Amino acid sequence: MKKLVLLFSVMLVFIAACSERPESTNNTLSENAQSFSPHGAAYDNFVDFYNEMQDALGEELELGDIYTRFDELEEEKREIQDGLVDVTDEELADAADELLSIADAREETLDDEGAVFDEIERMFKDAQETLDTVMTRGYSTQGDELMEVATERLEAQRAILDGKYEIVERERALYELFASDESTQEDIDEQSSAVSDAYIEVGALSDELGEKSDALNETLESLYEFMN
Repeated sequence: MKKLVLLFSVMLVFIAACSERPESTNNTLSENAQSFSPHGAAYDNFVDFYNEMQDALGEELELGDIYTRFDELEEEKREIQDGLVDVTDEELADAADELLSIADAREETLDDEGAVFDEIERMFKDAQETLDTVMTRGYSTQGDELMEVATERLEAQRAILDGKYEIVERERALYELFASDESTQEDIDEQSSAVSDAYIEVGALSDELGEKSDALNETLESLYEFMN
């Protein structure tokens, strides 16, 4: 018997928004440090810390191609899903195979995204070691603030990444229902709803990331002004 498939209507989350990085001033203090060190070693070490943090944040440029590939796979997925109207069980099973293959590819891009975050975290740890050598209270306080807001933002990015993994997993479960002879329309509707919920959750996390990005931008700007 032909299986009726009523695909879920999800609130499409603008995943690209998850890739926002701070509008960094791209300011480095190395030239100032080389020509003028009014506070001696503490200043020089703080300059090194600041520049290391800028380098770490600059790693986010690696995410551009990763997000582009993810978006392309999302588009391929939607095109297939849009065609699943009044289809036979055989056609639905064939589409499920394609969608499962795309889900695997999407998960690979998420792995690549996670690898970038791992590298940023490693660079943050190196920068923290440099900051620990700054003994002047004013500088160390400013550095602690930058490290805190940058770390909070990275945590927000990782939360979104986890959310996208969850989306892929829930969609994979949905596609397996498509291919199953034993699944019912109720099963499909229930899993479709779970997918929609996952997208909405990522949307909320994206809003939180925007707030963290604003805070980091403000901290970078004020810190640069503090140092000049």
